[in-house]
Amino acid sequence: VVVFATACGGDSGRAEAEREYDRAEELLAQGSVRKAGEAYNVALGLYPDYAEAYVGRGRVFLAFDNTASAVADLDRAISLDPGLATAYSYRGVVHMTSGDTSSAMLDLTKAIEVDPFLVDAHVFRARLSARDDNIESAIVDMGSAISLRPRSDVLYMERAQMYLVVGDVGGAIADLEEVLSLSQDQTVQDQAKRLLVQLGAGR
Repeated sequence: VVVFATACGGDSGRAEAEREYDRAEELLAQGSVRKAGEAYNVALGLYPDYAEAYVGRGRVFLAFDNTASAVADLDRAISLDPGLATAYSYRGVVHMTSGDTSSAMLDLTKAIEVDPFLVDAHVFRARLSARDDNIESAIVDMGSAISLRPRSDVLYMERAQMYLVVGDVGGAIADLEEVLSLSQDQTVQDQAKRLLVQLGAGR
């Protein structure tokens, strides 16, 4: 279990905290999760009421399967900023990970209510619905995500597979064609081509 130090210090270092937060975000995007956690912790040490930094550190805890600490950080973020949609979204993911489906759905729905343009919340809720065999709802949410991120081959691929579950071959073919037009990943292209061949629409 990875544990980062508890935040301490005053709020006079807000500007420096923001620089550390930006560095943490870059590290997390690069896959340097442990270093990102350390940088989030520095930011929180400089400015203990930094709601976004709690969300970031909560994501780090989640990456290390430390769900209790992840929830604690996300709870803290929400208490500091009840309008922070990403906090609800990632707390929903933590609940998904721990198998608490009802709490996950509540949090992801809250995230979308707070910020309807938060793509990840739509994606997470779609995956949760699909996991619970509520495929029609999953397709609707994935459609919302695609409308917000229309160049994502990954989202089209996921929705194509959802269409196949409900027997909507036409929808699946259309999405797989989009995958081929968008993807630069040969593995993803090959997967789409195989599915199209199976559906009788191979190129």
